[in-house]
Amino acid sequence: MCVADIMISNPITVSPADSIGTAVRRMRGSGYRCLPVVQGTRLVGVVTDYELNRAANSPLVAREPWHDHFLLDLIEVRSCMKRDPLTVAPEAHIREAARVVCEGDVSGVPVVSGHILVGLVTTSDLLRHLIRLLGE
Repeated sequence: MCVADIMISNPITVSPADSIGTAVRRMRGSGYRCLPVVQGTRLVGVVTDYELNRAANSPLVAREPWHDHFLLDLIEVRSCMKRDPLTVAPEAHIREAARVVCEGDVSGVPVVSGHILVGLVTTSDLLRHLIRLLGE
């Protein structure tokens, strides 16, 4: 079975110029713990809940709630995204995606064809597949 069989097609994304506040809202709304960062359709990075939490709790961010929200909407995703993220191809075996997730210690891996984002495979997708296999 290949990654394309279990991946999330057309995942929620952000652009490098989006605010980290936008990324936080999209991440919360989608239930993902990572978001692909795209320029058009080209994958340029990944932003995770860890990086967003670090940016939101930076000592450079004031502690007044209204000021925090104001700054979170000014700081761009490009300031905290991981460039050149680990990826897998849609035709890769699911075992390869699981290996990348485990060895990279990441919660999700963008699925790319060339440099074009075509999906996202998460630890939840891999676990759902494992449950199906164990049930058979």
